[in-house]
Amino acid sequence: MNDYSVGTYLIDKDNKRKEITEVGSTHLVLKDPFIQDSQTVSRAAIDEKIFLGDFSVVTFDERSQQLKKPLTKDFASFSDDDKRIAARRLGYVEKVRSADLKGLTEKRIAPIVDELAREIGEHPPSWRTIVRWVKWYEASGITGLVDQSSRKGNRTRRTSTEIDSYIKNALSTLLKKEKPTIAKAYEYFKTDLIQENAKRASSNKIEIISYQSFAKRAKTLSEYEKLLHHKGKQQASKQYRLTRVSALSKSVDYILDCVEIDHTTVDLFVVDDKLRIPLGRPRITCIIDWKSKSILGFYIGFEDPSYISIAKAIKMAVSDKRKLLQDYPEIKNDWPCKGVFKSISYDRGRDFESNFLKDALLELQVSGNANPAGKPWNKGSIESFFNTLNKKFLIDIPGKVFANMSESSDYHSEKNAVITLSELRAHFLKWIVDIYQVSPNSTATRIPNETWAEDEQFVGIRMIDERKLDLMLCENKVRTLSQKGIMNEGLIYDSEELLRLSMLGFKKVRIKVNRDDLGYIYVLDEDKGEYFRVNAVNQTIASGVSVKQHEMAKQYVRQQIRAKVDDESIAQAWSEIHERIEASIFETKSVTRRFKQAQLAGAGRDGKSGSLLQPPKATKTKGKNQTVGSLLDETPVIKTLPKDLES
Repeated sequence: MNDYSVGTYLIDKDNKRKEITEVGSTHLVLKDPFIQDSQTVSRAAIDEKIFLGDFSVVTFDERSQQLKKPLTKDFASFSDDDKRIAARRLGYVEKVRSADLKGLTEKRIAPIVDELAREIGEHPPSWRTIVRWVKWYEASGITGLVDQSSRKGNRTRRTSTEIDSYIKNALSTLLKKEKPTIAKAYEYFKTDLIQENAKRASSNKIEIISYQSFAKRAKTLSEYEKLLHHKGKQQASKQYRLTRVSALSKSVDYILDCVEIDHTTVDLFVVDDKLRIPLGRPRITCIIDWKSKSILGFYIGFEDPSYISIAKAIKMAVSDKRKLLQDYPEIKNDWPCKGVFKSISYDRGRDFESNFLKDALLELQVSGNANPAGKPWNKGSIESFFNTLNKKFLIDIPGKVFANMSESSDYHSEKNAVITLSELRAHFLKWIVDIYQVSPNSTATRIPNETWAEDEQFVGIRMIDERKLDLMLCENKVRTLSQKGIMNEGLIYDSEELLRLSMLGFKKVRIKVNRDDLGYIYVLDEDKGEYFRVNAVNQTIASGVSVKQHEMAKQYVRQQIRAKVDDESIAQAWSEIHERIEASIFETKSVTRRFKQAQLAGAGRDGKSGSLLQPPKATKTKGKNQTVGSLLDETPVIKTLPKDLES
């Protein structure tokens, strides 16, 4: 995150540093520590350089400096226990920060911390600990709150996994409508364990944990879960209902205060970029700013609605668009929309409830708001945009799918498809930038780009390093590291750095996959706590290719190969091979049998070895090569027999 605080430093690619001595809403004052010269620079200019990787914000606190590296282990890569600890600490941090205190002193902090600790039923942390957590969060975001002590000494759990089932059974009694106390639940726990230990040998008994340890585990039970069992779903939901208010009714003062996201299937068939075969109807995931109605980012692909398509749209939304537009010289206008938004509204689908998305939003410091079921009007901006998309952008493109069956009876959308996926993306991008963003809305009350420009001067736009953003929004996987490298989606990835990990004995590694570009992956070096990039060995078929395109291409090749296979001729060939093998077996057995007969005859009566066998006379063959039959005709002939064989 952009920690523009006094005392931190900006460092460029040449390792030259400048200290931040003043932070304004639209500017920073930078001081050269060597020549003591100061200059005022706009925050927008610094934001752009940070996104492009030209500048980095650093502090000389070792912890924060490590966490600020672009490829440092992201929040999603930590264990569930680590993330749970960080989320708990974040609760205290947000409570203190939202109080807008004039200073972080014991007198001001302690009452707030004590109140929250009572609500969640735990012993309150010290006020100095809270101050430290606040500083870590402001410097490094949610990853700054992850417990780093896991690298110190033995972190093995003190209770065995065998005892866990007894603890869980006892804790389940707390959910009964009779509302038993923790002390009563502990009695259940002890009773069960004593009875179990009575059946065991003295050397195999399970150690009973103390009441304090049991109570600590009991306090991890969700208050909502207890209410759900004690009073029912309706009462629990009423007491713990979401505090979120609809984006339509709450106050949105500026751009980036609130955005909406959703998916839609495009009413258009597209074809493969290389093979020109029909691929089907892609999906578009879009993010729209509620205040300006600007499109901040989108993703077009064949991915089912999932974290992957959401992550791609978020990445584009947050990024500076100038680098993107350089690849499309035909686009005339600028696309000024960029920066991390404060909150995002979405449906209650499985794709928006993934842990990956929750982790990413925590790291981005974005509040996620799920719309209440059955209330689609709470995200009216994005629904309205999709209506505009179908009516104005897709209206006359070949391959269009008609909503009315009677209209499409004489039009075959799939056969008429001519637009490739990359062409659709390019056309859509131009429509967004050169038409939608500069056109008035249906009520003629605003133009997206104009509203954005009016608000931008009042908003501290927060940017993130492009490499960090890419890593943060990739898919997490665990793969086997072999001598060949790493196999993913049927592709091999290898590098010298991977070879080093293999030589160190790593067998399983955590990787990050960009499902929109299989040309590379990120691999985590657990010792360093950092990821490094590894390219696919075969860049020809991997670079710039999405997982879905890769799967479709493989399926198409298999179908083409099957179509060229003559199953009848192959079956006939196998039949002939088997017949010849059987014939060879018969001929070989015949020859072997004759030789065995000769061996049984023994040596000749004259005592000369081999006199029993009369070598065949040389014969001339008509053909160039002798046949198996002619060879059999030339087998040795027995001249005389031993007395014991004469009859």
